[in-house]
Amino acid sequence: MRPTLWGVLRVAFQVYWHHTSDRSAPHRGFRQIGPSDSVTIGREDGVGILLKDKAVSRLHAEIFVDGAGVHIRDQNSSNGIRLDGKRIRDAVWLPGQKVAIGPFVLELSPASAPRAPDIEVPNRSPSVIPSPIEEPGGRGRIELGEVFVRARNNDKGAVNQLFSGFLGRTEQMVDCGYLGALGFIFPEYSFWCVTNSRVCGLLINRGGWMHFNFGFTKSLNRALFVQPSMVTLWITLILWMIGTVLTSLSVFIWTWFAVAHSTHSPFLAWISGIIALFVVTGCGILLIPWVVRAYYRWVKAGCIFWTEELVPIVIPADRHSLRGAQRFISVFTDQKRMLGD
Repeated sequence: MRPTLWGVLRVAFQVYWHHTSDRSAPHRGFRQIGPSDSVTIGREDGVGILLKDKAVSRLHAEIFVDGAGVHIRDQNSSNGIRLDGKRIRDAVWLPGQKVAIGPFVLELSPASAPRAPDIEVPNRSPSVIPSPIEEPGGRGRIELGEVFVRARNNDKGAVNQLFSGFLGRTEQMVDCGYLGALGFIFPEYSFWCVTNSRVCGLLINRGGWMHFNFGFTKSLNRALFVQPSMVTLWITLILWMIGTVLTSLSVFIWTWFAVAHSTHSPFLAWISGIIALFVVTGCGILLIPWVVRAYYRWVKAGCIFWTEELVPIVIPADRHSLRGAQRFISVFTDQKRMLGD
């Protein structure tokens, strides 16, 4: 009698992997997966299965077990995953099938037996992806609604909902918050969260554009909060005013000569030149708040987390949301300490 799927799912599974260039042994790595387990795969410390290669994304895929079987799911990796040679996004992984991730080959078998080729599974075909998909830290679009509005008011439940689609099945939210709006014409809204394994940042604008970034807590060595220098801002404003004055004088001289040449009236030329001088100077002064915003747009405040490989994970913040950024750093530090203990 052939075993049913539910009978097989009561036992643990084993995942073996090896590099395609390493023929010295059939398996170079091993991980056991039990019922309802979830294991992440990637090249950065903090994942369940660590595959060190540039062709593997920081968070490449996830393996989990549920009532339908053992699943393997692409986590928006750069190079994708292949199941028996087919590019897939999410599929049931049967013992005996081979998964290719970068230069690594992964195989699945029940812990109690090397192979189980005659397992009955639901009729579910893998989702074949014809084109490459983007690695986490990339960009995309999402549908906005009331949750987004509440998240901008620092409603933690709403911020949690924004991040829920990016988190793994076993990830638990530790804390989250809002880091303010960046920009003045089409602002981007920044959010942060710390889970039991990662720190994450999310940028969203009103059009639904989003940018997700993350780092595994175990692989992050230090965290910094960066605030743009006020000295640099004052230098920028001084240079702006010098440019405004020089432009005003140039416009004054050009207007004076143009009016004097056309009307042959020095008095009218002086009046026209002075009016042009005050108009250009006034415009320069009125644009000062925009210069300040442009400065903070270009030289962002925010949190920077450094990995062991000195790769920065930048999560920007509005200059008016310093307390939120400081809390972000504090929660990360506490979580890092707990993982270290």
